[in-house]
Amino acid sequence: MDDLITCENLVKIYSSTASRDHKGIEVVALQGLDLTVAQGEMIGIVGESGSGKSSLLNILGGLDRPSAGKVLVAGSNLLEMSEEELNTYRLQQVGFVWQQTTRNLTPYLSALENVEMPIRINRTAEDQCRQRAVQLLEMTGLGDRLHHLPGQLSGGEQQRTAIAVALANQPNLILADEPTGELDTANSIKIYEILRKINRELGATIIIVSHDPGISQYVDRVVLIRDGKTSTETVRITPGIEAHDLLAYTSADYEELLMLDNSGRVQIPSEMLERMNIGGRVRVEVKAEGILLKPVEGHARSALSGERLSLEQSIYMEEEPLEEAVKVSLAQRFINLLQSRKK
Repeated sequence: MDDLITCENLVKIYSSTASRDHKGIEVVALQGLDLTVAQGEMIGIVGESGSGKSSLLNILGGLDRPSAGKVLVAGSNLLEMSEEELNTYRLQQVGFVWQQTTRNLTPYLSALENVEMPIRINRTAEDQCRQRAVQLLEMTGLGDRLHHLPGQLSGGEQQRTAIAVALANQPNLILADEPTGELDTANSIKIYEILRKINRELGATIIIVSHDPGISQYVDRVVLIRDGKTSTETVRITPGIEAHDLLAYTSADYEELLMLDNSGRVQIPSEMLERMNIGGRVRVEVKAEGILLKPVEGHARSALSGERLSLEQSIYMEEEPLEEAVKVSLAQRFINLLQSRKK
């Protein structure tokens, strides 16, 4: 299966504006991230706040440009696109589903009119526009709610309308940022089932950013982003369960893998390093069954070094340009870090 998305050494740095009272600060959101997504795949992206999930989604959606690296979608390098080309890309090749329903829908348009709007912008014939909008709303279970305004729909119905809007111009890629974040469990399951149906029946590639720990039940694999890089990947190892039986999976049906980037680097989970008391150096031995890492005497992992790492990451890892109050908070964290090193 061909890759639809290829990210190589992707970097995103946000710079806050300098003023008379303080210097500008550069915040690294993505630090050399590598990722490939196959055509027709449905994956989940998870990670702590500030890990770089939303930055990655904004770049893939053509809403933001990377600072460095390469990002290819359907063979096109988004970094090299002009503004006009990005507008066409956003209209025709990618669909968005956001957590906030107010960002997905125009409040004074009906569900049908919301779906029709991007189709009209794409200069589709009137009869085809109406026909496709009705088909999409019926696919998402809203055939009896065509003429309702967003305020007359439930939260789950609003998100299903948003999915129909995202599909309006038959995009190759659907990007969903916390699509179930404001929904209850029953509506969340329904949203995942609709996305899976779209993936299977229409062949759309779907990327879902989520904090939902159960997302692995609904996607082909889950990629964890840590500190602006892909870290681990959870994949299904028990094939053959149909979409309507996904809840039948248990933890034994999944395997977590560490991800190597193009330079051969790997992020080892901190709990593993702490268990083996591995600090800043390791010995590497090649065995018949694989590569063995062994701790080095004099380079044990201390609680203080783990605390320093956490503080440093929290200082330099944020996804968006910083507000003034956050900058003060980060400055205080840095002072605390310096004081801890003097002890």
